[in-house]
Amino acid sequence: MLALTGCFGGGSGDKNTSEPPPGAPTKFTTFGNQRIAVRTLDRGAYNKTFVLQAKDKKSGAPVCGARVTVYGQMITPHLMNLIERSLHQLKCGRYEGDYTFIMPGTWTANFVLRTKQGDASTAQLPLKIGPENSP
Repeated sequence: MLALTGCFGGGSGDKNTSEPPPGAPTKFTTFGNQRIAVRTLDRGAYNKTFVLQAKDKKSGAPVCGARVTVYGQMITPHLMNLIERSLHQLKCGRYEGDYTFIMPGTWTANFVLRTKQGDASTAQLPLKIGPENSP
């Protein structure tokens, strides 16, 4: 014999008791020994140019000669990672690169900055991608 027991909250009459799925971070976040700031230039509904500025947190000096990469991660309507691309140094402490997202949704642009000494800092930028979010 199989017996099933359970506790059902009940009582509220609300039929939608499920939690909404977690969304993308609501603000720019960064970790590591470098202070990272990113500006996004729209080049269409799915194309972005990222301009990243990096300074050492202790000295405030621009970070020169670092390897900087970005990859896109879709958060909704489902999870998906895109290919990593390099940002190129324009001048000491300033890096730039183009990136194409492939479909509308909520995305996070994930940046990794690795100094010549091997120290890594990361940053995440939440983005809404799609025709309804372009200028």
